[in-house]
Amino acid sequence: AQKSRARNAAYRPATYKKDGYRLSSAVSPARYDRVGRTFVAESGVNLRAAPTTYSDRVGRLQAGERFQALAQVRGTDWILVGHNGVGVGYVRGDFVRPAGQRYAAY
Repeated sequence: AQKSRARNAAYRPATYKKDGYRLSSAVSPARYDRVGRTFVAESGVNLRAAPTTYSDRVGRLQAGERFQALAQVRGTDWILVGHNGVGVGYVRGDFVRPAGQRYAAY
């Protein structure tokens, strides 16, 4: 069992804490306003390492994919996307909407 846990740990990305959020090591911190809701991607959209289109791509959401919106980057329309409570990337708010709403609110 010990070997299995060690092997599984090797495949999990490293995380760190910033202002009460756990972030993947591939994600840059920012200043946040808590959201804590489920959102839906309106189209296929890239996840970015920082809240800018010039930052590295760290993943992708497919059209219709639901995700945890942990926070909004303060003063911007960028959303911190979460997976199991860990921030894994940023997506622009104009490509997503809160689940249950027909049109984007950001």
